[in-house]
Amino acid sequence: MRIIFAALAFGLIALPAGAQDVKTLITSGKWTAYTYQENAKPVCYMESKPVKFEGSYKSRGEVLLQITNRPAEKTMDVVSVVAGYTYQPDSEVSVQV
Repeated sequence: MRIIFAALAFGLIALPAGAQDVKTLITSGKWTAYTYQENAKPVCYMESKPVKFEGSYKSRGEVLLQITNRPAEKTMDVVSVVAGYTYQPDSEVSVQV
């Protein structure tokens, strides 16, 4: 599946400050699933790190792909990308999953 992301909202993804007791649910292949409580409601997410990097970078932070579900808010399959650096304005990113 190929997803094209406009580099608009994908700066840094951080676990909310109020989130405590993140529990690992399962690891399957390259993915790990987690759960935690946010405002007394469950949040589940899974994440994976790249298996291949391309390009030459002087400095790059952590890179990962996350998919989050917040059942109490009825939000499912929210995809987030942490690129490890800030994108240039109006750039596009291609990700293969």
